[in-house]
Amino acid sequence: MSQNKTESFHIPEANEALGNITLDGLVSRGLIEEIIVRDELNKAIESGNRLTIYQGFDPTSPSLHLGHYLSLRILRWFQLNGHKVIFLVGDFTARIGDPSGQTVERKQLSEDQVISNTSNWLNQISRVLDLQENNPIEIKYNSEWLSKLSLQDIMNLSSQITVQRLIERDMFQKRIQDNKPLYMHETLYPILQGYDSVAMNVDIELGGRDQMFNMLVGRDFVRTTHKHAKHVLMTPLIPGLDGRKMSKTYNNTVDLDERPAEMYFKLTQINDELLPLFFSVFTDISDNELENVRNRINAKEEMRPDRSRLSYEIVKIFHGEKRATNAREEFNRVIAEGEQREDVLEIPVPPQEELSILDLCILTNQLSSKGDARRLIKQGAIEIGEKKYTDPNEIVLGSTIRGKVIKIGNRGYFKFR
Repeated sequence: MSQNKTESFHIPEANEALGNITLDGLVSRGLIEEIIVRDELNKAIESGNRLTIYQGFDPTSPSLHLGHYLSLRILRWFQLNGHKVIFLVGDFTARIGDPSGQTVERKQLSEDQVISNTSNWLNQISRVLDLQENNPIEIKYNSEWLSKLSLQDIMNLSSQITVQRLIERDMFQKRIQDNKPLYMHETLYPILQGYDSVAMNVDIELGGRDQMFNMLVGRDFVRTTHKHAKHVLMTPLIPGLDGRKMSKTYNNTVDLDERPAEMYFKLTQINDELLPLFFSVFTDISDNELENVRNRINAKEEMRPDRSRLSYEIVKIFHGEKRATNAREEFNRVIAEGEQREDVLEIPVPPQEELSILDLCILTNQLSSKGDARRLIKQGAIEIGEKKYTDPNEIVLGSTIRGKVIKIGNRGYFKFR
């Protein structure tokens, strides 16, 4: 994630209102789910001391998504309040694979994959965090210290945590119960993440609820090594477009580098029940406005204007006001007037004349597996032109679909050429 010397990043204008609320306000808005220990952290902040907070991001994908944006907003709050913010790239730990939430072994990344995946991260986070001017964040890579650990170092760290504590984790227990392999290197991940806190001597670690175990290991390590408390902030797990946790694994994300129209279209597809959460954690609308959104949902009113507003506000943060306006106009033109989208990605039709609906869905590269594709097809989420398809094995002719648009649920629109 190196920065070109000629490249500059603007000071983010979005999220400035965050600086006007308290830490307790972040909790009440739902950005923070739990603080260990809340009273102690409030006292540390009120003391006027400059605290060091970090979150680690393993580069498993070239794109950060809205789940990460929630964390970036919290880091921005600390930055605006004068604290030291570290954006940690887990380039070393990514080569192991975080087992958190995984019922099978996570794929290990090569060094080349790590470099490729982080190449555009600076542009994405610069829309939220100040990289250059006022209290700029620090960007660190945990290979700086983890690659230097000796076998003796690993043994010393391992001696601070029991095997019983490691394997009590839910995902490890599930693997054992399902008779699936649990590899030794995966049990080292919490130890290495815990050591990140020691190496940087931080006061606070931020992470999703699914990272609680790893963060608490680091809390113990800091107490033992540096003799002070490390506070742990946990964020909620943001639902994706299909209702499951937003994750590249499920292919249900809204990515921060999505094209404006695609980002806008995806956000308009979220369920009404998610609108209060998304407004609360992703925008700066007032508590009164938020309550009005909830009331409209309870009254079963039409929520299209609210979804439009949410989509516009988020697209504006990452692409600017003009492109957000264009995306909104494009959406209204397509939905209200029934016209075809102008920004649809094109995919080539294979040379064979007969193709199954399942094969066509796989060609878009928007589905994680054939099982995922079959599920969406059977749910009626696939449309070509004006026709909906529910049989994965139904055959269509290549010559009849050229120039037509395929809609894959919340995954997007594609045109066959």
